[in-house]
Amino acid sequence: MQVCGITAATAALTACGGGKTETAKKDDVHEAITFMAPYKEIEAFIEQVHSVYPEVNIEVVPYSGDNTTTCLQNMFAAGDLPDVCTLTYYDPRIDLVSDKLLDLSGYDFTDNYVESRLQDVFDNGAIYLLPSTYNCYGITYNKTLLKKYGWELPNSFAELEELAAKAKKAEVDLCLPQIQYPGYGFQYLCNIADADFLGTLDGRLWQRDYLSGKANVSNTPGMMRAMAYVQKWKDIGMLNDTGDALDDNVTRQRMTEGNTLFLMGGTNGIVEADGNADKYGLMPFLSEDGTQNVFVLNVNRFYGLNKKLEQDPRSWKMRSR
Repeated sequence: MQVCGITAATAALTACGGGKTETAKKDDVHEAITFMAPYKEIEAFIEQVHSVYPEVNIEVVPYSGDNTTTCLQNMFAAGDLPDVCTLTYYDPRIDLVSDKLLDLSGYDFTDNYVESRLQDVFDNGAIYLLPSTYNCYGITYNKTLLKKYGWELPNSFAELEELAAKAKKAEVDLCLPQIQYPGYGFQYLCNIADADFLGTLDGRLWQRDYLSGKANVSNTPGMMRAMAYVQKWKDIGMLNDTGDALDDNVTRQRMTEGNTLFLMGGTNGIVEADGNADKYGLMPFLSEDGTQNVFVLNVNRFYGLNKKLEQDPRSWKMRSR
């Protein structure tokens, strides 16, 4: 849904005056709008643009590597940016982008966002990157396996610990973590800590201070407590090295074999295919007593517009839309 704002912005870059006919539009020749969206199918995006602006030529910058985040950050640091810029991580408190990106706060397409989502990307009143492709992270669980043994879905870590003991006695695997990418371990740590100290007001303030270099883990009792809590997850077997280190698809396939209760990782759900009768659900990250359970909302992509467009004649077309 939020991609619509980027669609409108990109289309506006090359929009012509309102008096042109459809025939005139199709006859126009325009310099390509460059756009990099690694791993994201953008055919629907291009079709939507062409349905309104058939004269727009969109050139997709290719990428087929394994580390999208590092590639995009290196491009950004070097200033080697396409017209429509993409980042996988952005925090306006620490990431300075005003010298490279246009301020989008004055454009109508930002009205497609709820205010709380825009608050996350405000930079002293300006908006340089818009969030898109939200993921809700939790822990995938096998409903069918729970029902088979008459077990209840845990609502706290205490209940999860009890379930782990039952699973071990029944020779059922407790959890398969997806571990293909090195950043997963840190993600799991943060997700579990969100159900502890990081999810509190003090924890949010600590994150701000940590990012600015004013705080660290060792001198913060709340974070030390959260690290001890993460260790408890490891001790019962939720955090382990049983996933395939080379391919998360292999790990997910093993989950569908029907003898594992939980799956952790960037891909939350499993498609209930015709050949697999098991049913699956999504469980939050559990706090110790169940009062602070959380699903983690994460932005997978941020989009902005190259500031060099200000020197492009097409930018005047933007201001007229």
